[in-house]
Amino acid sequence: MAERTEMAQGVLERYGIDSSLPDSQALTLLEKEHQKLLRKLNHVFGNAVKEQELEQELDVLETAMEELERAGGRKLSLDDVELETKSLSQTQIEFDENAQTEEEAIAEMMEIRRLEKQIRKDQGKNIEVSFRGILKLLDYYKRKGSFLGREKWLAYAVEWFHYPQHTNEMYDLQRTRTDGLADPEKCRYWMRRAAQTGHKDACFEMGKECMKEGSPSFDLKQAAVYFAKAADREHPQAYLYAFTAFYKLGDYNRAETCLKAADKIGVPGAAYRLGVVYDVDENSYGQRNPEEALAWYEKAYRQSPDGDVCYGLGVLYDEFGRTREAEEVLQRGIREYRSEDCEEAWEDQKGRAENAGSGEEPEEEPEAASWEGEPEKEPEETSWKAESEEEMESLISPKRDSRQDLIRQATALYEQGNYSRAALVFLKLKGEYELEGEYRAALCYLADKKSRFSRGLAKTWLKALAKEDYKDAGDIYEREFGALKRKK
Repeated sequence: MAERTEMAQGVLERYGIDSSLPDSQALTLLEKEHQKLLRKLNHVFGNAVKEQELEQELDVLETAMEELERAGGRKLSLDDVELETKSLSQTQIEFDENAQTEEEAIAEMMEIRRLEKQIRKDQGKNIEVSFRGILKLLDYYKRKGSFLGREKWLAYAVEWFHYPQHTNEMYDLQRTRTDGLADPEKCRYWMRRAAQTGHKDACFEMGKECMKEGSPSFDLKQAAVYFAKAADREHPQAYLYAFTAFYKLGDYNRAETCLKAADKIGVPGAAYRLGVVYDVDENSYGQRNPEEALAWYEKAYRQSPDGDVCYGLGVLYDEFGRTREAEEVLQRGIREYRSEDCEEAWEDQKGRAENAGSGEEPEEEPEAASWEGEPEKEPEETSWKAESEEEMESLISPKRDSRQDLIRQATALYEQGNYSRAALVFLKLKGEYELEGEYRAALCYLADKKSRFSRGLAKTWLKALAKEDYKDAGDIYEREFGALKRKK
């Protein structure tokens, strides 16, 4: 009998086998232990922790058995070993006799483990052996509900054959696994790999990663590319995200194309967003197009009305002199959706109607907060241009960067009277300058008299800033829109 390694001796001791026995007898006893482990494994598929433990124990046991075989021991087949079912009956779950018998299941497992060894030895060199073998293994572990087995052989398939479908399957496996070994970092890694192959869900999730401002992967252009890929593969939400990315990039043609494609397949909110796009001057026309906006608002109202839709449509109806329709839509927004914007627009419409009926001149609206400098007695007023160069520099980092460019771009747009576009540029200021950007954007929207929608946006931003107690946003809001409704 050849001298045994320390590992083989340890395995024999672990299972209480006399190490003085000849190799063939020791191998027979190890084969019985091997089958016991296979029986246990057959009943824990899907429980990754126990499955992993048994897999590791089987690997060590099989290595010891191979050593005894090489030393001259006799390799036994399944028929040569008596199945010790009685000793295991107390710990096993009830086996489904209508499907595969337990003996058949063990025989299949032994065949699978032999196939696994053969594939590892081949390492993808022989397509007949490795590729077809891996497909068989993936089918087997899928039937058994083993995430661990599928993960292991999908990883080999990706490494050896670079087949996109295997990458996509691995991503699907990582994001849906329920065996207790889910790993966010691993899922993110396979998400990136799957996005490169065009997996629509992976592209969508990668787009969202690239849209997160402040994250290392923030990249609007790349986000737009990912969302466009996902939309091409008919991911319903991707159209709206692609619209947002292209719109922020200033590519209004593509942004509108995304919305129209989303509307075509019935994505909720697409028609309303198109109405908003045409209600301001940030669109492919380069100017506000109220007729086009009205058509899309009406479609949104028919498909999925809500408070925002009622407000946009009601205000435009009023602008076109369609008073009765405006009243009906705004009243619905108040009644069904409790929209404060609709309530304000309705009060405005009603006040103008009462003034017209009495022959009185309507009261002049209080002037919006000025962009230009205010009198010296009110130095705290809301002018950007009134600020000194030192104050201007304090809003940006000492190092010249994109924030300076945004400020110059927004200032130039404002001076040209392009208030809504200036507001959108201010809203690109992020980080510690985000509130200041929102504040300046609100002033731009207040200055925009072309669209009532802009006034609604100003109200939204000022209300949010007032809650943050930012500068004099609360005072401006109350002067322009009335007292703030504060939660008790």
